[in-house]
Amino acid sequence: MAPPRHEPDAGNFMSEQAPDERFERHSSTPPEIYAPRGRGLGVLVIESDPDLQWHLARMLTVRGHRVVGTSSGDGAHALLERWPADLVVVGEDLPGMDGFEVCRRIREQLETVEILLVASGHSADAKIAARLAGAAVCIERPLAPGALAKALHPLEARARERQAAAVAGEAGD
Repeated sequence: MAPPRHEPDAGNFMSEQAPDERFERHSSTPPEIYAPRGRGLGVLVIESDPDLQWHLARMLTVRGHRVVGTSSGDGAHALLERWPADLVVVGEDLPGMDGFEVCRRIREQLETVEILLVASGHSADAKIAARLAGAAVCIERPLAPGALAKALHPLEARARERQAAAVAGEAGD
């Protein structure tokens, strides 16, 4: 029996199809990236563990967001040059540079993006280091049920406020 075939639909964020009335073109994105109208925030997940990256992306997608993922800091910076993220979820243990350095570089590149760092240990030092690196919130592994959703809620609210202000600013021009 042949595996089921996936057909693109309006729920997919990345699309190679020509835009139609279901999609809006964002001026800050390259021509090959279209976002379905009325969708949530753009979220970048940076996590070296592929299973955790998939679970985070799935949870964020279920929450209504457009999600892309990468496993390294270098990959994150390449994506952020092409794709407008409103929220970034960063794992601490990454190849090449750790999550704290990734947060610092993202904060230098994008002052207004919301950053959540997922730290490997249970220490106050990790939370302080995350804040100093530019993360708005730091949570520890293993992730307790509901902890990520609770941590994301205020970040999502602030990112949506910025999104609404930007849209209002564009409408006023």
